Amino acid sequence: MTRLSFDTAGLELGGALILGSISLQAEAGELIALTGPNGAGKSSLLRLAAGLIEPGAGQVTLDGVSLAGLPPRERARQIAYLPAESREAWPLDVQSLVALGRIPFRKPLRRLSAEDEAAIASAMERAGVSEFATRRIDTLSSGERARVHLARMLATQAPVLLLDEPTAALDLKHQLAVMEIAEAEAQAGRLVIMAMHALDLAARYASRVVLMAKGDIHADAGPDEALSEANIRAVFGVEAPGGIAASALMPLS
Repeated sequence: MTRLSFDTAGLELGGALILGSISLQAEAGELIALTGPNGAGKSSLLRLAAGLIEPGAGQVTLDGVSLAGLPPRERARQIAYLPAESREAWPLDVQSLVALGRIPFRKPLRRLSAEDEAAIASAMERAGVSEFATRRIDTLSSGERARVHLARMLATQAPVLLLDEPTAALDLKHQLAVMEIAEAEAQAGRLVIMAMHALDLAARYASRVVLMAKGDIHADAGPDEALSEANIRAVFGVEAPGGIAASALMPLS
């Protein structure tokens, strides 16, 4: 079973403490919502999980192997990362951009295999972008482009999926669609970790919520417990009578 572990992992950038001593274990089949206020360390934690940066203390391991010791190609086969702002170096058509998700599995200068083609088609269908297949990415809206990049990540078929604010640019219908995709991927046996501000979506879809504040984990539990009235007040400084699932948020007087 796939397991991603943070073993007392800490991070400093530019002399500033970004993450304290983080200890966290996440396993296949979980949909984890990583939430907290701006500057809590959510994106940095995801970047550590993706192996894009290394902890200054402790380590991050995948199935007991340090990410720092995994060759980049192998790491890319195991872990797919979708940043909060995905940009394109050149205006590819949508299908070609989604196909980039298969690079870790392809040999240089080789054509796409039947397996690659099937993974690309499936990812585009699940992300709802098949109708854009031949359009250039720069002709799409920001929300449509966000879904294309989601499809590129899904095309990897990696056992670990890391998403940073994947619903931020989307309308309500497509926010729900992305969450349903994430839920389905977890149910299929993948580990899905999503950094997100939408607490209502976290409460509705996540199997587990990791609530962060000031570079540390404030709560790690099921949605009802993690997003309790007391935790919301302590971390966000707002009132949520009965917890996030029970009420609208109100500013503290």
